[in-house]
Amino acid sequence: MLTENEYSAEDDYDYSAPPPIDPVRLEAVKHRIIDAHSKGVSLKTLAGVAGIDGERLKLWLDAPNSMPWFGRRVGEKSAPEKILDAMEEHFSALDAKGIDLRDRCPVSVETSVTRAILYGITTARTMCEPVLIDAPSGVGKTESIRRYLVQARKTEGFDCPVWRIVLSESAITVTAVLALLAREVFADCGYGKKSDAAVSQAILEATRGRDGVLIIDEAQHLGDALKINGIRILNELRTMNDSGNFGMALFGNGEIYGRLNATTRGKSNFAQISSRVNPFRIEVAGLGQGKGGQPALTESDVLAVVHAW
Repeated sequence: MLTENEYSAEDDYDYSAPPPIDPVRLEAVKHRIIDAHSKGVSLKTLAGVAGIDGERLKLWLDAPNSMPWFGRRVGEKSAPEKILDAMEEHFSALDAKGIDLRDRCPVSVETSVTRAILYGITTARTMCEPVLIDAPSGVGKTESIRRYLVQARKTEGFDCPVWRIVLSESAITVTAVLALLAREVFADCGYGKKSDAAVSQAILEATRGRDGVLIIDEAQHLGDALKINGIRILNELRTMNDSGNFGMALFGNGEIYGRLNATTRGKSNFAQISSRVNPFRIEVAGLGQGKGGQPALTESDVLAVVHAW
């Protein structure tokens, strides 16, 4: 037993709860992380800035002041504040470099197209329905999706139930799409490699009761008439949608709509699916092509983008 004047290494440690992080600093950094992630920077990469893993960064983003804490040396900053310091230093260094010329969309401008697309995604989420959002290339579909995702995360938290996947020629099988969706739902933090049925069930369990929305960019790949996989994927996703777990916003150029409404001898080939998506479809027209109140890119939209750039 130590006497009154004897020294103990325990005296160097503070076991009290760390003070809460400055909310202003925290919000600013969280918004920068959300912006970076929306442009393709993974949680793993961002976490590496602070020397932690993606799961720990996700925990920090959701509730930094509730993270587990242990003893630290007297005067030493807490782990959450060290993460904040590291992220602030990282973004300050990026700002010092100036404009990133590789960023293809450094300025976000709200246009008529943006408003129509945000309305479509909101409809899909609120009503838990599949919504086709068709628009020609180059009018701002992808940037509008990014805007919705960023706004949702900044308002509801990084872990909000809004998931976005991008299809491609190499990702038009049920297995590939489930893998893309699982990666989004489990926030880059991995999931066990299982059968399609097991992955689908895991997704359903993780999304149940969250009132979310799945955004599928480049969904026109599902409408390719030469690939029956497109219909299989739509049926798989429709099953999840029917369970009430999340709405779906499918972005394309009209291929899915054309495929689902094709007929053979006057009979619809895919009436079960088309009857679900037709009532909510939004078709955005190109510059000056909107008719009868149809949403379309306008001259004022183009001028606003030019002015911002």
